[in-house]
Amino acid sequence: MGVESTDIILSFNGKPVESSVDLPRIVGATPPGAKVPLEVWRKGGVVRLTITVGELKEERVAGAETLPAAKLPEVAANRLGIVVSELSAEQGRELGLKHGLVVTDVRPEARVEVQRGDVLLMLAHAGKQTQLDSVKQLNTLLNGLAKDAVITLQVRRGGSTAFVTVAGFDDRG
Repeated sequence: MGVESTDIILSFNGKPVESSVDLPRIVGATPPGAKVPLEVWRKGGVVRLTITVGELKEERVAGAETLPAAKLPEVAANRLGIVVSELSAEQGRELGLKHGLVVTDVRPEARVEVQRGDVLLMLAHAGKQTQLDSVKQLNTLLNGLAKDAVITLQVRRGGSTAFVTVAGFDDRG
């Protein structure tokens, strides 16, 4: 049993992961080949694993230019400060995805660390994970959150998938 794509990492090598920016720093300080304990939140409970740290040979980041883009009229940003659209059939085939929302714009006031061309796959909040299928669905989920809510988004960028945590919302959007 290893790490699953929907796991939320709680601690790595005994160090708590309180924000999405913590994990790369903690993992980067661990030598490749080291066996370390990992705690993850999976399907409503904590799972403890031991993993072997690998080495990333090359980072590939796909920007928006890799996705076929349609020209869209100006659209209001959602509560995260981003604009998303449903995957087109062509984008889904190209990326090998059946669901997700493409980030088409990131506003200066954005509350989440994403880029144009990223694909939002899942939103986790209060122990519940929701696959993202439509703009309306995402906006309904976001609009239902309290100001102090914490969410985690599963984000696909190029061939990599990562988790981005957002803590706290104001009343904009």
